[in-house]
Amino acid sequence: MPAVRRATRASDRPAPRAPSSSSDPDDDDVSRASRGRGRAPGEDVSAEWTSERVVECRRAWRLAVLRQNAPVHQTGQLMTIAIALAVAFKKPAPLVGLKPEWTRRVPVSGAAAALAAAYVAAIACQVANPHRYEKNYEVACELLSWGGILAGQYTLMMNGPGMLSRLRPLTLMGSIIMMRFEFSKQRLWFALRMVAETCLEAGRHALEGAHGGDFARCLVDKIPIGLVKIAFGLQLLWLLERRDKARFLESYSSSEEEARLAAAAIERRRGDGGGTMSASRLARGTGVAILVAVGVYQMFLFG
Repeated sequence: MPAVRRATRASDRPAPRAPSSSSDPDDDDVSRASRGRGRAPGEDVSAEWTSERVVECRRAWRLAVLRQNAPVHQTGQLMTIAIALAVAFKKPAPLVGLKPEWTRRVPVSGAAAALAAAYVAAIACQVANPHRYEKNYEVACELLSWGGILAGQYTLMMNGPGMLSRLRPLTLMGSIIMMRFEFSKQRLWFALRMVAETCLEAGRHALEGAHGGDFARCLVDKIPIGLVKIAFGLQLLWLLERRDKARFLESYSSSEEEARLAAAAIERRRGDGGGTMSASRLARGTGVAILVAVGVYQMFLFG
């Protein structure tokens, strides 16, 4: 009988779990975060949401955003390379207005070729070491976006307004979609980029002789369109994230209570001690405030 009991107890023990075959620690975090599903009805879900579980949920959400947008990200990079090479091999246009002396040593083709090389290097990094690229995805997106703004404004300054200027609404929308990551991380950087682009456009128009070369007056003219770009970009980023968040919560959560806790973990601001901020309220409020400011500005300017 004792031997039978020992055999029974040994058979009741859970079998050891096989080690994970994944070599990506982020994938391990996602798999750990998804454990705990299949619980009994009525079981308390919030008890499982420790600080470690919250961190795992945020990592899973970050990877979900990156990987869902990966095809668009890569397609946009290839299109940017094609546009940059087309500009690089285009016949230079005659200089328009006054130009700084250093621009004579930096041709437009050189700036366009440098931008194309940066995007080719980014694609090579994705192919050679995709895990490292994912870990530095936000930095890569911002560097490429800033490079695109600088190269675009330099091309417009040297060649004057043309097809590239008329296509700016489409290129702005394309850059927002292809360089997108978490709204909570990107909103400030996007606003700063639009402010910098507004200042560069004002400086370009001043060099072309607008308002007698007065930069301040050119900047005043560009403020409304700059605010509209910020409002449009934040709204588009928020709408895209709202779509992705619904998909993520549907696949990540097994109950309404777990979905609520996961949504709260995603929207929690970093380093605020556990407080939350609604990204939707921030995006809507910012967009409405900027549009009202533009309306008031135009009323006083032309009223």
